[in-house]
Amino acid sequence: MFIFKIKINCTHKYELTYKNKKINEKNLSKFDLKTINNFDNIENCYILNRKIINSNTTLKSLEFIINKSLDKNELREFIINLQKLGFKSKSNTLIEFIDITNNNNYNYLYSQDYNNNSKFKIKISCNDEKEVKLTYNNKKITEKNLIECNFNKIKIIQYYFNKNNYLEFTINKFLDKNELREFIITLQKLGVKSETNTTVEFIDITDINNKYLYKINFNQHKNKTEQSKYSQILIFSRKTI
Repeated sequence: MFIFKIKINCTHKYELTYKNKKINEKNLSKFDLKTINNFDNIENCYILNRKIINSNTTLKSLEFIINKSLDKNELREFIINLQKLGFKSKSNTLIEFIDITNNNNYNYLYSQDYNNNSKFKIKISCNDEKEVKLTYNNKKITEKNLIECNFNKIKIIQYYFNKNNYLEFTINKFLDKNELREFIITLQKLGVKSETNTTVEFIDITDINNKYLYKINFNQHKNKTEQSKYSQILIFSRKTI
């Protein structure tokens, strides 16, 4: 039997709440999973706590285990149903859909943002008064020479080179750090390079506040492996009904 996981980040209250309260065992005790669409396919639901070893950081996610693959439209319907039931996200948190049929080999399938109506900006510093930070085909980035670059190979709404010497891309999908690195690798294959390892910022521009989410270095392609300890709080299991 195939098994899949819907993973929703909820470490912070701004990522996900249930009826305006933080996600925890107590607040979810009154939640009736039977009201969720695709309920018959849900095997269990739990809160997963991931403690980073040698750190005070604990990451938390709400996870649904289901026995059916969902395409993006079906996952969107699932999320809309959660929203109607009182699950909200101020920061438009990330939802991941993962094939966990083989527990030793998670197969990450795709992700989407919780509210599905967002726009994000990828902002790359190109030049400053002292040095050139970004080049295209070994030339300084300018609006003129970027016309030659085939940005149709990357999924963006628009791009522009602004007067403050930033190359900016607008997209309508949340990217985690690994997905942003894949985006940068594609830019590099198109001829965009950085000798100084310039900074890449990822910003939520859905509202006027332009919420800064995170940044990475242009030439950094892989996360360092973090050792973790896991614990989970079971919210629902089909075996118990």
